[in-house]
Amino acid sequence: MERPIGHRAIDRLEVTIPLDPFFSLRAASSYCGLSGRSLRWWLSHPERPLPCYRVNGKILLRRSELDRWLSAFRRVGTEDVNTMVDGLLREIQAESNQQLGGQTPQGRGAKGQLRRTTKRVAPGLQNGTA
Repeated sequence: MERPIGHRAIDRLEVTIPLDPFFSLRAASSYCGLSGRSLRWWLSHPERPLPCYRVNGKILLRRSELDRWLSAFRRVGTEDVNTMVDGLLREIQAESNQQLGGQTPQGRGAKGQLRRTTKRVAPGLQNGTA
């Protein structure tokens, strides 16, 4: 049988598919940089459990699911330190107000707010010398 002019026969056909392998905890630890103990802890986390497969007691993690789970922790930029401190102070204030039943403890402002203070050092003692 003759082939038409200008057409070639296909000798080989390659089909590539993206691999989505399963990792053991040890392999997943090596892949993402978290310890095996940490990954095991995240498996049963109440809010963000790490998705896994358990086969005859062996824990397997699919790479795509691990990547998706890790991406939920992605942060861009850095939070301002003052914003972090103010947030922590608000949490402490809320906890102490709950414990005191809403009473204003001593050492706080009229509204019961915590205040940041700076330590003042005498000019001659700044470097630890008298």
